[in-house]
Amino acid sequence: MKGPLACLASAALWALAVTLFRPLIHRYGPWRVNLGKGSIALVAFIITLWVLGQLRIPSNSEGMGSLQWITLIGAATLGMTIGDTLILAAAHSIGAQRTFLIQCLSPIASSLLAWVFLQEALSLLQGIGIILTIVGLSMVIRMDHAQTHRASRRGYLMALGAMLCQALGIVLNKPSLQVMDAAPNAALRIALSLVGILILIKFLDRKRIHMPIHKDPSSLLRLLIASLLGTFLGFFLFILGIQNTKAGIASALTSTTPIFAIPFAWILEGTRPQARSIFGTVVTVFGAITTILG
Repeated sequence: MKGPLACLASAALWALAVTLFRPLIHRYGPWRVNLGKGSIALVAFIITLWVLGQLRIPSNSEGMGSLQWITLIGAATLGMTIGDTLILAAAHSIGAQRTFLIQCLSPIASSLLAWVFLQEALSLLQGIGIILTIVGLSMVIRMDHAQTHRASRRGYLMALGAMLCQALGIVLNKPSLQVMDAAPNAALRIALSLVGILILIKFLDRKRIHMPIHKDPSSLLRLLIASLLGTFLGFFLFILGIQNTKAGIASALTSTTPIFAIPFAWILEGTRPQARSIFGTVVTVFGAITTILG
Protein backbone atom coordinates (compact mmCIF):
# COMPACT_ATOMS: atom_id res chain seq x y z
CA MET A 1 0.00 0.00 0.00
CA LYS A 2 3.02 2.33 0.41
CA GLY A 3 3.32 3.04 -3.32
CA PRO A 4 -0.36 3.82 -4.05
CA LEU A 5 -0.72 5.96 -0.92
CA ALA A 6 2.42 7.92 -1.85
CA CYS A 7 1.01 8.60 -5.33
CA LEU A 8 -2.32 9.83 -3.93
CA ALA A 9 -0.51 12.04 -1.39
CA SER A 10 1.66 13.46 -4.17
CA ALA A 11 -1.41 14.31 -6.27
CA ALA A 12 -3.07 16.04 -3.32
CA LEU A 13 0.04 18.04 -2.35
CA TRP A 14 0.65 19.28 -5.91
CA ALA A 15 -2.99 20.40 -6.19
CA LEU A 16 -2.68 22.29 -2.89
CA ALA A 17 0.66 23.84 -3.88
CA VAL A 18 -0.55 25.20 -7.23
CA THR A 19 -3.64 26.66 -5.54
CA LEU A 20 -1.36 28.42 -3.03
CA PHE A 21 0.87 29.68 -5.85
CA ARG A 22 -1.96 31.46 -7.72
CA PRO A 23 -1.88 34.82 -5.83
CA LEU A 24 1.91 34.89 -6.20
CA ILE A 25 1.65 34.28 -9.95
CA HIS A 26 -0.71 37.25 -10.26
CA ARG A 27 1.75 39.53 -8.47
CA TYR A 28 5.17 38.27 -9.59
CA GLY A 29 4.54 36.27 -12.78
CA PRO A 30 4.95 32.53 -13.46
CA TRP A 31 8.67 32.69 -14.32
CA ARG A 32 9.69 34.20 -10.98
CA VAL A 33 7.38 31.94 -8.98
CA ASN A 34 8.85 28.92 -10.77
CA LEU A 35 12.35 30.22 -9.99
CA GLY A 36 11.43 30.72 -6.34
CA LYS A 37 9.79 27.34 -5.83
CA GLY A 38 12.64 25.56 -7.60
CA SER A 39 15.27 27.33 -5.49
CA ILE A 40 13.53 26.41 -2.23
CA ALA A 41 13.05 22.79 -3.32
CA LEU A 42 16.70 22.54 -4.43
CA VAL A 43 17.94 23.75 -1.03
CA ALA A 44 15.65 21.19 0.66
CA PHE A 45 16.98 18.40 -1.58
CA ILE A 46 20.61 19.42 -0.98
CA ILE A 47 20.12 19.36 2.81
CA THR A 48 18.35 15.99 2.59
CA LEU A 49 21.05 14.45 0.38
CA TRP A 50 23.80 15.85 2.61
CA VAL A 51 22.19 14.28 5.69
CA LEU A 52 21.86 10.96 3.82
CA GLY A 53 25.46 11.14 2.56
CA GLN A 54 24.38 11.16 -1.10
CA LEU A 55 25.36 14.71 -2.04
CA ARG A 56 27.60 14.22 -5.08
CA ILE A 57 27.54 14.52 -8.87
CA PRO A 58 27.57 11.15 -10.68
CA SER A 59 30.63 10.36 -12.80
CA ASN A 60 31.15 8.68 -16.17
CA SER A 61 32.37 5.55 -14.40
CA GLU A 62 28.90 5.19 -12.88
CA GLY A 63 27.28 5.23 -16.32
CA MET A 64 26.45 8.94 -16.47
CA GLY A 65 27.71 9.55 -20.01
CA SER A 66 26.97 12.18 -22.66
CA LEU A 67 23.60 10.66 -23.56
CA GLN A 68 22.43 10.68 -19.96
CA TRP A 69 23.51 14.30 -19.44
CA ILE A 70 21.92 15.52 -22.68
CA THR A 71 18.61 13.79 -21.96
CA LEU A 72 18.64 15.00 -18.34
CA ILE A 73 19.18 18.59 -19.49
CA GLY A 74 16.35 18.13 -21.99
CA ALA A 75 14.08 16.70 -19.29
CA ALA A 76 14.86 19.61 -16.94
CA THR A 77 14.33 22.24 -19.64
CA LEU A 78 11.09 20.83 -21.06
CA GLY A 79 9.57 19.32 -17.93
CA MET A 80 10.40 21.94 -15.31
CA THR A 81 11.76 25.13 -16.88
CA ILE A 82 9.02 25.38 -19.52
CA GLY A 83 6.44 22.81 -18.38
CA ASP A 84 6.09 23.97 -14.76
CA THR A 85 6.06 27.64 -15.82
CA LEU A 86 3.24 26.93 -18.25
CA ILE A 87 1.32 25.05 -15.54
CA LEU A 88 1.59 28.05 -13.21
CA ALA A 89 0.56 30.47 -15.95
CA ALA A 90 -2.37 28.27 -16.97
CA ALA A 91 -3.49 27.86 -13.34
CA HIS A 92 -3.55 31.64 -12.99
CA SER A 93 -5.62 31.96 -16.19
CA ILE A 94 -8.13 29.09 -15.95
CA GLY A 95 -7.65 27.74 -12.41
CA ALA A 96 -5.81 24.76 -10.98
CA GLN A 97 -8.68 22.32 -11.55
CA ARG A 98 -8.97 22.96 -15.29
CA THR A 99 -5.18 23.04 -15.67
CA PHE A 100 -4.84 19.60 -14.09
CA LEU A 101 -7.73 18.31 -16.17
CA ILE A 102 -5.71 19.06 -19.29
CA GLN A 103 -2.89 16.97 -17.81
CA CYS A 104 -5.29 14.00 -17.99
CA LEU A 105 -4.74 14.10 -21.76
CA SER A 106 -1.19 12.80 -21.27
CA PRO A 107 -2.06 9.06 -21.41
CA ILE A 108 -4.27 9.75 -24.42
CA ALA A 109 -1.42 11.52 -26.21
CA SER A 110 0.94 8.65 -25.42
CA SER A 111 -1.54 6.03 -26.64
CA LEU A 112 -2.28 7.90 -29.88
CA LEU A 113 1.41 8.55 -30.61
CA ALA A 114 2.20 4.88 -30.07
CA TRP A 115 -0.69 3.97 -32.38
CA VAL A 116 0.46 6.32 -35.15
CA PHE A 117 4.25 5.86 -35.00
CA LEU A 118 4.69 2.42 -33.46
CA GLN A 119 1.58 0.71 -34.87
CA GLU A 120 0.50 -0.27 -31.37
CA ALA A 121 -3.21 -1.05 -31.55
CA LEU A 122 -5.52 0.68 -29.08
CA SER A 123 -7.44 -1.67 -26.80
CA LEU A 124 -11.19 -1.37 -26.26
CA LEU A 125 -10.62 0.00 -22.74
CA GLN A 126 -8.21 2.63 -24.08
CA GLY A 127 -10.77 3.69 -26.67
CA ILE A 128 -13.45 3.99 -23.99
CA GLY A 129 -11.05 5.90 -21.74
CA ILE A 130 -10.22 8.39 -24.51
CA ILE A 131 -13.90 9.03 -25.19
CA LEU A 132 -14.69 9.48 -21.48
CA THR A 133 -11.78 11.87 -20.99
CA ILE A 134 -12.81 14.04 -23.93
CA VAL A 135 -16.47 14.06 -22.81
CA GLY A 136 -15.51 15.04 -19.26
CA LEU A 137 -13.16 17.79 -20.46
CA SER A 138 -15.79 19.21 -22.79
CA MET A 139 -18.29 19.44 -19.92
CA VAL A 140 -15.88 21.50 -17.83
CA ILE A 141 -14.54 23.63 -20.68
CA ARG A 142 -18.03 24.62 -21.82
CA MET A 143 -18.46 26.44 -18.51
CA ASP A 144 -15.83 28.94 -19.67
CA HIS A 145 -18.24 30.47 -22.21
CA ALA A 146 -19.34 32.91 -19.54
CA GLN A 147 -15.74 34.09 -19.14
CA THR A 148 -13.52 36.04 -21.50
CA HIS A 149 -12.97 33.76 -24.47
CA ARG A 150 -9.47 35.02 -25.23
CA ALA A 151 -8.20 34.49 -21.67
CA SER A 152 -9.74 31.01 -21.48
CA ARG A 153 -8.35 30.00 -24.87
CA ARG A 154 -4.86 31.17 -23.95
CA GLY A 155 -5.04 29.35 -20.61
CA TYR A 156 -6.05 26.05 -22.23
CA LEU A 157 -3.27 26.39 -24.82
CA MET A 158 -0.71 26.92 -22.05
CA ALA A 159 -2.07 23.88 -20.18
CA LEU A 160 -1.80 21.79 -23.35
CA GLY A 161 1.77 22.98 -23.86
CA ALA A 162 2.59 22.06 -20.26
CA MET A 163 1.13 18.60 -20.72
CA LEU A 164 3.25 17.95 -23.82
CA CYS A 165 6.43 19.36 -22.25
CA GLN A 166 6.06 17.29 -19.10
CA ALA A 167 5.27 14.12 -21.04
CA LEU A 168 8.45 14.61 -23.07
CA GLY A 169 10.35 15.42 -19.88
CA ILE A 170 9.36 12.08 -18.33
CA VAL A 171 10.56 10.18 -21.41
CA LEU A 172 13.85 12.09 -21.54
CA ASN A 173 14.47 11.53 -17.83
CA LYS A 174 14.54 7.73 -18.14
CA PRO A 175 18.17 7.25 -19.36
CA SER A 176 19.63 9.11 -16.37
CA LEU A 177 17.33 7.33 -13.90
CA GLN A 178 18.77 4.03 -15.07
CA VAL A 179 22.21 4.93 -13.70
CA MET A 180 21.45 7.06 -10.62
CA ASP A 181 19.06 7.17 -7.68
CA ALA A 182 15.84 9.15 -7.79
CA ALA A 183 16.66 11.78 -5.14
CA PRO A 184 20.02 12.94 -6.65
CA ASN A 185 18.37 12.82 -10.07
CA ALA A 186 15.55 15.07 -8.89
CA ALA A 187 18.01 17.54 -7.35
CA LEU A 188 20.09 17.72 -10.54
CA ARG A 189 16.98 18.13 -12.65
CA ILE A 190 15.79 21.03 -10.50
CA ALA A 191 19.24 22.67 -10.56
CA LEU A 192 19.44 22.44 -14.36
CA SER A 193 15.91 23.81 -14.70
CA LEU A 194 16.84 26.86 -12.60
CA VAL A 195 19.62 27.72 -15.04
CA GLY A 196 17.11 27.63 -17.87
CA ILE A 197 14.62 29.78 -15.93
CA LEU A 198 17.25 32.44 -15.23
CA ILE A 199 18.18 32.59 -18.92
CA LEU A 200 14.56 32.83 -20.04
CA ILE A 201 13.69 35.47 -17.43
CA LYS A 202 16.46 37.67 -18.83
CA PHE A 203 15.11 37.48 -22.37
CA LEU A 204 11.35 36.93 -21.94
CA ASP A 205 10.26 38.46 -18.64
CA ARG A 206 11.65 41.95 -18.21
CA LYS A 207 8.64 43.22 -16.26
CA ARG A 208 9.82 45.42 -13.45
CA ILE A 209 8.71 44.36 -9.98
CA HIS A 210 8.81 47.04 -7.30
CA MET A 211 9.04 44.63 -4.35
CA PRO A 212 11.00 41.38 -4.76
CA ILE A 213 9.24 38.34 -3.38
CA HIS A 214 11.82 37.79 -0.61
CA LYS A 215 11.10 41.28 0.80
CA ASP A 216 7.41 40.57 1.29
CA PRO A 217 7.09 38.29 4.38
CA SER A 218 3.56 37.05 3.60
CA SER A 219 4.42 36.20 -0.02
CA LEU A 220 7.68 34.55 1.01
CA LEU A 221 5.89 32.41 3.62
CA ARG A 222 3.27 31.31 1.09
CA LEU A 223 6.00 30.50 -1.45
CA LEU A 224 7.98 28.56 1.16
CA ILE A 225 5.02 26.44 2.27
CA ALA A 226 3.80 25.72 -1.27
CA SER A 227 7.32 24.88 -2.51
CA LEU A 228 8.11 22.50 0.35
CA LEU A 229 4.73 20.77 0.07
CA GLY A 230 4.47 20.54 -3.72
CA THR A 231 7.89 20.77 -5.35
CA PHE A 232 9.90 19.02 -2.63
CA LEU A 233 7.65 16.64 -0.64
CA GLY A 234 5.15 16.04 -3.46
CA PHE A 235 7.89 15.22 -5.95
CA PHE A 236 9.63 12.93 -3.44
CA LEU A 237 6.36 11.06 -2.81
CA PHE A 238 5.81 10.73 -6.56
CA ILE A 239 9.24 9.11 -6.99
CA LEU A 240 8.57 6.90 -3.96
CA GLY A 241 5.24 5.90 -5.47
CA ILE A 242 6.59 4.85 -8.86
CA GLN A 243 9.36 2.89 -7.13
CA ASN A 244 6.87 0.86 -5.08
CA THR A 245 4.01 0.20 -7.48
CA LYS A 246 3.41 -0.53 -11.15
CA ALA A 247 3.89 2.38 -13.54
CA GLY A 248 0.31 2.20 -14.84
CA ILE A 249 -1.17 2.27 -11.35
CA ALA A 250 1.13 5.14 -10.32
CA SER A 251 0.12 7.17 -13.39
CA ALA A 252 -3.56 6.47 -12.75
CA LEU A 253 -3.40 7.56 -9.11
CA THR A 254 -1.46 10.75 -9.83
CA SER A 255 -4.11 11.61 -12.44
CA THR A 256 -6.51 12.26 -9.54
CA THR A 257 -4.96 15.71 -8.95
CA PRO A 258 -7.97 17.62 -10.45
CA ILE A 259 -10.29 16.04 -7.88
CA PHE A 260 -8.11 17.32 -5.03
CA ALA A 261 -7.95 20.76 -6.66
CA ILE A 262 -11.73 21.25 -6.27
CA PRO A 263 -11.90 21.39 -2.44
CA PHE A 264 -8.62 23.32 -2.17
CA ALA A 265 -9.92 26.02 -4.55
CA TRP A 266 -13.15 26.17 -2.54
CA ILE A 267 -11.41 26.43 0.85
CA LEU A 268 -8.52 28.74 -0.09
CA GLU A 269 -10.09 30.88 -2.82
CA GLY A 270 -13.82 30.68 -2.11
CA THR A 271 -14.42 29.24 -5.60
CA ARG A 272 -17.51 27.14 -5.04
CA PRO A 273 -17.66 24.34 -7.64
CA GLN A 274 -20.77 23.72 -9.70
CA ALA A 275 -22.27 20.25 -9.93
CA ARG A 276 -21.52 20.07 -13.65
CA SER A 277 -17.87 20.92 -13.04
CA ILE A 278 -17.52 18.23 -10.36
CA PHE A 279 -19.21 15.62 -12.54
CA GLY A 280 -17.07 16.54 -15.56
CA THR A 281 -13.92 16.30 -13.44
CA VAL A 282 -14.84 12.83 -12.16
CA VAL A 283 -15.62 11.64 -15.70
CA THR A 284 -12.31 13.04 -16.98
CA VAL A 285 -10.23 11.41 -14.23
CA PHE A 286 -12.07 8.10 -14.67
CA GLY A 287 -11.40 8.27 -18.41
CA ALA A 288 -7.70 8.95 -17.85
CA ILE A 289 -7.40 6.04 -15.42
CA THR A 290 -9.23 3.74 -17.86
CA THR A 291 -6.86 4.78 -20.65
CA ILE A 292 -3.77 4.14 -18.49
CA LEU A 293 -4.93 0.75 -17.25
CA GLY A 294 -6.32 -0.33 -20.62
